Amino acid sequence: TRQTLKQLNITMQMKRSRLKYLKKEFDRILELFQRNSTAGSKRDSAEEEFTQAKLEMDSTAVQIAQAKTTLAELEERRRRHRISAPQGWSVTKIQVEVGEIVQINTPLASVGDYRNLVVPLALSADEFGSLKRLEEPFAAILEEVPVKAIIRHIDPQFDEKTRKINLELEVHGYTGNRRGGLRLMLPLKVHTGRLQVPKAAVVNRYENPRVKIKSTGENISVIVLGESNNHLIIGDNPQLLPGLELATP
Repeated sequence: TRQTLKQLNITMQMKRSRLKYLKKEFDRILELFQRNSTAGSKRDSAEEEFTQAKLEMDSTAVQIAQAKTTLAELEERRRRHRISAPQGWSVTKIQVEVGEIVQINTPLASVGDYRNLVVPLALSADEFGSLKRLEEPFAAILEEVPVKAIIRHIDPQFDEKTRKINLELEVHGYTGNRRGGLRLMLPLKVHTGRLQVPKAAVVNRYENPRVKIKSTGENISVIVLGESNNHLIIGDNPQLLPGLELATP
């Protein structure tokens, strides 16, 4: 389309030059005709040739306008189909091959921002208060590596289901492989009246911690809130009372 537009502009210059010449020729013949020095047919012929040249130039102008509109449309289409992502992000998945024909709304790839590690947390009100009392940046352990962390975002909505506050921490100082699934340990001091059970009495398979009541053999799912020496701190459970004897695997 650009080459066509370039050729049309050259054609326009040629026709503009020819029109200028025909205008001079027509004026000269018209002057001779007015002095009765040439025939009227010659004047009519020169006028017709000048008129046709002007119409041809107008036609070329229309073609140039159409070519410019087409070029603008193509440039806009190319802009809309150019695949880009923010600088520094990483491609995590490619879902199509080069040259493959794809349907509208088909995902082409997935990218993620791994320049800064972000850790989601869900904290109780006491735990959140303890975290807020820490001076930023506060110390944490990421995959056994000491790091520093700051509060990146606090969700203003309260989770009615878990009764916890959702927030995100941003981790700094980690030089290892940046990916999802890294484990962060953040020590917090909180006051708790929750139950403590021996670590040996807790079976944790598939991230589903449970204890077994020794007298009945019933398995009870528990929510682990923290640990202290050889004990785990668990959430309140009406089926578990202080002094209840648990089975040890």
